[in-house]
Amino acid sequence: MNNKYKLLLLAALVITISWATVHFFNHDKRTAKDFAEEFYAIPLPPKTKVG
Repeated sequence: MNNKYKLLLLAALVITISWATVHFFNHDKRTAKDFAEEFYAIPLPPKTKVG
């Protein structure tokens, strides 16, 4: 195998592993953000005081 192809394969592998790691560790944050957006989209009942 040519050195150019080995380098390209290694770069693709590093990028894939990096993306997977970031995706894995940000999953909980995205889940919490999605839940909060849905939760705060629900309107409050009439005569509710926020304070």
